[in-house]
Amino acid sequence: MRKVMKDAFKYISAYIITAAVLVGLLVAVALIPRSSIRENMRRSAELLCRNDVFMRMPGGLEAGKIDRYADSILLGIAYSYDIEKPLESVMWSAYYNKEFTDENFNLLEAVKEGKEANRQYLRYWHGSNVIVRPLHLIFSLKGIYILNAVMLTVLAAFLFALLIREGAIAPAIGLAAGFAAASVWYVPYSLEYTWTFYITLIMSIVMVLRERRGRKTALVIPFMICGMITCFMDFLTTELLTLLVPLLIVIWFRWREPRNEDFGWKRIAAPAVGWSAGYVGMWLTKWILAAIVLGENVIPYVKENLEERINGNIGIGTWEYLKGSISRNIRMLLPWGFGGFGIFATLAGGFAIIYLCYVYKKKKVRLKPVLMYTAVACVPFVRYLVLHNHSFLHAFFTFRTLIATILATALIVGEMIDWRLFRHENKKKRRT
Repeated sequence: MRKVMKDAFKYISAYIITAAVLVGLLVAVALIPRSSIRENMRRSAELLCRNDVFMRMPGGLEAGKIDRYADSILLGIAYSYDIEKPLESVMWSAYYNKEFTDENFNLLEAVKEGKEANRQYLRYWHGSNVIVRPLHLIFSLKGIYILNAVMLTVLAAFLFALLIREGAIAPAIGLAAGFAAASVWYVPYSLEYTWTFYITLIMSIVMVLRERRGRKTALVIPFMICGMITCFMDFLTTELLTLLVPLLIVIWFRWREPRNEDFGWKRIAAPAVGWSAGYVGMWLTKWILAAIVLGENVIPYVKENLEERINGNIGIGTWEYLKGSISRNIRMLLPWGFGGFGIFATLAGGFAIIYLCYVYKKKKVRLKPVLMYTAVACVPFVRYLVLHNHSFLHAFFTFRTLIATILATALIVGEMIDWRLFRHENKKKRRT
């Protein structure tokens, strides 16, 4: 009982401290004078107005669809924070909106003509403004996009270097394949897309560093904090990446040793529960705190959006709706996204993997890690079915959650194939 109470105190303390720091940072950036960011915000708005709010990158791929609609709203919220009432404005997360006008032009009008916020967006934290608002003291949006591209590339390179150094070849290959299939080179073109990738890369790096040092315990708190930051920063895009990719890396490291049988389902469930508690808890914290600070019942705002994301009516049958929420996401992946040739290449690659797993199969395949990887690989599809409205309509960015599925598949293949057979066969060829 004493240990349970001690652990509970630890978790609650970590949650309260993290939540307080995040909220404090958001309130702090709301105190930046609007006049200090006006010029760069004007340049950002003008950049956004040069294209449609849902622009398509050259090449015609659906995966190259860039969501500048969300970026315009985020900047509108960042610009509209009230220095006189920072906590209230952070809770409301309001921005200027004129009906029947694209959000990029609304942002430009708000900046140029001093329009005040008139529409709330309180169901999200919009915590990425902790980064976006201060950066507008120095850069406009174009500079932030470039900075994101550089930083994400550096973090990804560092993660791959760590994995290769530790001999984690299967995770490195799986992650590289997932990034390529998900067209991650488009990610820096939208603020909305970037935050979960930052969190995923940083969390994965932390997990590799922990595992290489033999730290085998205390995964719950790091994953809980990761879930909290994900909820705080993300706009409901690829939130599960921040859980699934680091978790797969941990599973691989824990099962790297042939006789490491102690990492079972309870051990894998603990960080997942921690992440979920942090993620859901931060949603509830926002709504409860908003109700207290604003003195208003916020449940109707939240309930309306939740019902839409789960059961929104778009004029098709339930079966087509559910099926489309999965198939539309899968079709975004490369090479599938290239049409007929891409479908053929994908199927050919799948048959090649099956062939290798059959011909070069290990004499004794460890079933438990394979089942763990399989369970993780299925999680994105559960998400698509539960939030089928969101997944159907926003497949052009939610599909990137399948990076975790591709990584898990690579780890399954790595677990099943005896790579020594390749070396043995190559030696025989050289002798003949």
